[in-house]
Amino acid sequence: MSIFFLEWRPRVVNYLRRGGVPAAEAEDITDEAMMRLLEKQYPLAAPIVFRIACNLLMDCRRKRARQRKAVEVAAPKVGKDCETPSSSVQHTETVEIVLKALQQLPPEQRIVVEMHAMKKVSLNQVGRVLGISREAADGRYKRGLEKLRSARSLQSFLKKQESRPGRHQGRSSP
Repeated sequence: MSIFFLEWRPRVVNYLRRGGVPAAEAEDITDEAMMRLLEKQYPLAAPIVFRIACNLLMDCRRKRARQRKAVEVAAPKVGKDCETPSSSVQHTETVEIVLKALQQLPPEQRIVVEMHAMKKVSLNQVGRVLGISREAADGRYKRGLEKLRSARSLQSFLKKQESRPGRHQGRSSP
């Protein structure tokens, strides 16, 4: 395996790089592809490694697209026209906050938000898939969005508190 790895790893990395993948990501995907090749005990063949690497790359791109859709749903007005560096930084921070908040949602709410907002599945279909009523799916969706928006608002409030003049760390307000 080590000879195979040494011979084919650079080739797979270069293949991904030619496709526009950043160097660090190409290396990570290649390493993951090699590990999956070992785990599944596939025969050591180059086409299999390339196919696994391509599949992993598609998975990464789909995940990023879902994350972008989640941000658009939870923070629709932020980052549409990032003309200044500060607005770009604010958009990046908002994306991070929303993604963290999405991961912290209870699974039943997160699944409904992902299905309805990101995959554009109707609430009727979401209800059927999950075995709940349309009204229950709608309630989970609304509660999930409220939590995403409140997480963003809380983060914004905390930033304003930190940047206020005259505030000292370690002191609590009366």
